[in-house]
Formats: sequence, structure tokens, C-alpha cells
Amino acid sequence: MNTKIDHACALLRLIGLGILAVAAILAAHAVAAPKGSDIKVDAKVKAPDIIAVRVRHDMCPLCKGLDPKFPGIIRNANDESVLFVTLDLTDETTQQQAALTVGALGIECVWTGDLSKLGSVTFVDGKSKRIISSVQTVDAREIEAALYKVVDSSRE
Repeated sequence: MNTKIDHACALLRLIGLGILAVAAILAAHAVAAPKGSDIKVDAKVKAPDIIAVRVRHDMCPLCKGLDPKFPGIIRNANDESVLFVTLDLTDETTQQQAALTVGALGIECVWTGDLSKLGSVTFVDGKSKRIISSVQTVDAREIEAALYKVVDSSRE
């Protein structure tokens, strides 16, 4: 009986050592987060020429179709003069945040107070705060084409 307990204790010690070894290996390969002073930000603060405003809601089929594509649209645009903003109208909290964002940016022209703009991207002139154009689609290429057209016309 005593040997069974001895074997069980030895097994538990080995398991414990195995866990410690795995933890040590994971700790050795862990990447430390950079300190705030180690991070360099090259972006320059300036007002946008164009504000691309996306309006979404969790229950909107167009929005759900665009959700995974929108980050790619932003990366592909890679334009320093365009500010991309998403207004989430899913619930009272996100609606309030969206309203505050609209007010802070001075783009009340896109605020309809209802859900009529769901699934759309509206392009607003950054200076005059007027709507230039709007597109409502899940096709990322159509949105990118509309964006490039707006950006090109703003530079003429």
C-alpha cells in the first residue's frame, strides 16, 4: 500500500515538473510588449480632406457582409488624406457614441436619426463637411472605386 502512494507521489512530482518546464519554455519565448517610449508613430496630425463614414448595425445583412472587408478597404486606400469612421447604430450605447463622433467631427450631414444609411459608406468633404457621394454595397471593389473617384476629384 505504501508503494502505491509513493508511486502516486512520484508521478505527481513528475507532472508538476513537466508543467513547470512547459511554463518556463513559454515564458522564454514570450514577446514583451514595447514600452511607451519605444513606440514610434510616424503619422502627422492634420485635418482630413475626405471623411469616409460607414454606418452599421449588428442585424444589418449588408453590414455583416462588409464587416470583414472594411479593414482591407482602409489598408488598400492607404491615403493620408482620408479619415475612415464607423458609426455603429446597434444599441443605445453605440448610437450615443456615434452621435458624439458625428458632433465632434462636425459631419451632421450624415446623421439622419434613423437607420436609412445602414450598410452605406458616405464620403464627406473634410473642409466644407458636405456630402460628396454615397455608396451602399458589400462589394469592396465598388467602395474602393467610389473612394478613389472622390479622392481624385478632391485633388483637382
